[in-house]
Amino acid sequence: EGEFQREVYQKRLPEFPPDVQREAIIKIQFSVLPSGVIGSAVLLQKGDTRLENLTLEAFKTWRFNPLPAYVEQVNQSGVITFRFKLK
Repeated sequence: EGEFQREVYQKRLPEFPPDVQREAIIKIQFSVLPSGVIGSAVLLQKGDTRLENLTLEAFKTWRFNPLPAYVEQVNQSGVITFRFKLK
């Protein structure tokens, strides 16, 4: 009770720059405001600096569904992992 599943309805994935020849796993701890906008995003696991910046920039544009009026209007938090692999 009191839990509400948030869904991503707008997301832009970071693009792997062709001149970066390194794999990386980047983890971001984040909060989502009741409106569905990203409130904060902090790197938990870092990789290449360029990949970190591209990932944070792209992730901050994500939008989640807003909380309905009958749910307590509080920030929610989570952790997301992005994996960059060379082909």
